[in-house]
Amino acid sequence: MPLRFNPRRLGDTLLVLSGPLALGTAFAFLAPVWWAFDLFSHFRVQYAVAALLLAIALLLLRRWAAASLPLVVATANLYFVVPLFIGNGELSGSNATGTPARDPLRVLSVNVFGFNNEHELALDYVRRERPDVVVVQEVTPAWAEALSKVAPDYRYQWIHAGDLRSGIAVMSRRTPLNVQQIDLGGTGEPSLLLTLPTDDGPLSILGTHLYWPLGDRVTAVRNRQLETLARISRAHATPLVIAGDLNVTPFSPHFRRLLREGSLRDCAAGRGVQPTWPARVPFFFIRIDHCVATQGVRVRNFRVGDYIGSDHYPIVIDVAVREGATLNPTPDPPGGR
Repeated sequence: MPLRFNPRRLGDTLLVLSGPLALGTAFAFLAPVWWAFDLFSHFRVQYAVAALLLAIALLLLRRWAAASLPLVVATANLYFVVPLFIGNGELSGSNATGTPARDPLRVLSVNVFGFNNEHELALDYVRRERPDVVVVQEVTPAWAEALSKVAPDYRYQWIHAGDLRSGIAVMSRRTPLNVQQIDLGGTGEPSLLLTLPTDDGPLSILGTHLYWPLGDRVTAVRNRQLETLARISRAHATPLVIAGDLNVTPFSPHFRRLLREGSLRDCAAGRGVQPTWPARVPFFFIRIDHCVATQGVRVRNFRVGDYIGSDHYPIVIDVAVREGATLNPTPDPPGGR
C-alpha cells in the first residue's frame, strides 16, 4: 500500500517537536537557579534556528495556531542572539578620530586540547598568524615541549605544564613591564597577568582557563573565577584584555554579569556568533573561548581561526590602547593572589 502524504499528521509531529525546544528555552531562563539549567542557555542559536524552521513548516501547512508555539520560542531566543550581530561602535583599523592606531597588538588564544598530538599543525598556525601574545590552554608536558619550537620568537615565555585543566602558557614578543600570577578561584591553578609597553601606553593581557561547569561544585568554582575576573578588571589601573577559554557562552547570565560588574566589553560584539567549540561539529557550535576588554582598549578585529587538531578553534584579536585612555583613579581590591 503506497504511503500517502498526511498534512495533519505532519503538522502534529512538527508541533510535538516544538515541545523540547520550548522546554530547553524555559530551562535557559532558569540558568541562575541551577548549574544544569545554565547549560541549556548556551544553545540559544540552535533553539532559534530549529524553532524558525518548524514555524515556517507549520505556516506552510496552514496550522496557524500550532505555529505560534515555535514562533514564541524563536522570538525568545532571538532576543539574545540578535545583539551579537549589532555593531560595537568600533572603527576597524582606526581610533576614534579615524587615524590608524599606532601600536596594535595581535593576541592569539587557543585551547590546544591536551590529547591532541597534531603539534605541528598548531605551531604552523601560530607562525602564520605571528601574534604578539600567545595564550595557550591545556598545556601538557608534551605540549610544553612542542611550544619550545616557537619559543625563540618570543622574548618572554611563561609555561606552566599541567593537565587538561591547569596547563597554560603565555608568550610575548615584547618584554613585559610587569608580570603577576593569579589564582582566580582558590584552586592553586595559575593564570597570568602581564603588562606590555605600547606607543600609546601600557596594555595588560590576562591569560586564563576557567573550570568546566559540569557539576555543582566545579560550576561554583567557575563562577568564583568569573567574579574574580570582574574584580580584577575594576581594580586594574591600565587598559586590560582578558583572553582564554572561559567555559561559558555569551548567553549565560554569569557571562553577562562578568561584563556588567567588570565594566568589560565582549571583543566579538557586532561580529556574530563566532563559535569556537566543538570543532567540526557544527550543529552544537557555541563560543566558549573569549576576549573581553575594558573601555580603554580599542578592539580592531576579532575572528575565529583555522582548525589545528583541537576540539577548539583559536581566536585572534587585534587590540590597541584607545586614544585618551586614562588610568583607573579609584581601583577596588583585586581579590586575586
